[in-house]
Amino acid sequence: MALLLLLFGLVFSCEPSGTGDPIPVLVYKGASKTVLRQGDLNQDSLWLMFDFEDGDGDLGFGSGDPSADVYLWDARTGNLHNAFKLPDLPPSGGSAQKGSLRLLVFTTCCLFPDNIPPCSAPPQYPTDSLRFSAYLTDRAGHQSPRVLSERIDLHCQ
Repeated sequence: MALLLLLFGLVFSCEPSGTGDPIPVLVYKGASKTVLRQGDLNQDSLWLMFDFEDGDGDLGFGSGDPSADVYLWDARTGNLHNAFKLPDLPPSGGSAQKGSLRLLVFTTCCLFPDNIPPCSAPPQYPTDSLRFSAYLTDRAGHQSPRVLSERIDLHCQ
């Protein structure tokens, strides 16, 4: 699994008045666009925006650990689309951590019925769509509930 540090624009704070809940929370805020051109590499991309909170302040495995922090799934297939690392976060001393993050997400292939190969351009299927599912993990292994993006349309031609 390729772990990419494609996390950008992290706004972060520690608050002693947090909930104390050890289960992190990830809230989907939106996408920079809702239409992508299909591709099997980096032909197109979008940003997915989230807010997060962790009541006991143990987010981020750190740059010395290969473990991912945020997992992004293609809801069409249930397959992992990508995994992301948070940048090194300052110690919170057990205080709640909250902030915002943006994930740079590259395009994917259109999927077709009838054993038509993915990433082809059959004229009878000019578009496809997908949604992304995401969750956040903390150092104790707690996972946030999964959140779902809005529909992203894929142009297959």
